[in-house]
Amino acid sequence: MKLLALLRQPGCPVMNPPVIRHYPSSAIIVNGKPFFVPGFGDRWEARPGVALRICRLGKSIDSRFASRYYDAVAPVINFVPVDFEHRPELGGLLTAIDSTVAMGPWQLLPESGTPWELDGFGTRITLPPSHVNADEAVAVLSRYAMMQMGDAVMPFTLPLGITAGQDTEVSFSLNGSDPFTVRIK
Repeated sequence: MKLLALLRQPGCPVMNPPVIRHYPSSAIIVNGKPFFVPGFGDRWEARPGVALRICRLGKSIDSRFASRYYDAVAPVINFVPVDFEHRPELGGLLTAIDSTVAMGPWQLLPESGTPWELDGFGTRITLPPSHVNADEAVAVLSRYAMMQMGDAVMPFTLPLGITAGQDTEVSFSLNGSDPFTVRIK
């Protein structure tokens, strides 16, 4: 399983070629495991997002058919070393760090045309489907990477972040679901 995250804010167009972060399966935290703050980096931030679960094998998917290639959505909390983020020579390191992307439980997609509700980090955001632009995100990413069953795509990144302090928790919910909480150790 891999996670491809588009570095674009909701409502912005999906660029081609896209600006992405590619996270391998070793970067993904599952099953309620905590995030352990690594011993490097001066400040870590927790950032919320959403992921789409890819349910079919596909390459060079046309955006008209992209909705057939994902079947669920999950809340995501990404942990980022802020002091590394703006140093181009360390860009690849951000996605190579193990256990930095916590994924919540998969849930049903919002019905077609229904806004997406994101709640957490002291903010509530309502996004119309056109701002999520999930179909275009999957289509563009599939031009550069094979979409395989079980992969995940983050169609946007939110410009929110809170300090990931040790012995705290962060919570995030999607579409009125129970909050997804990650302990920070």
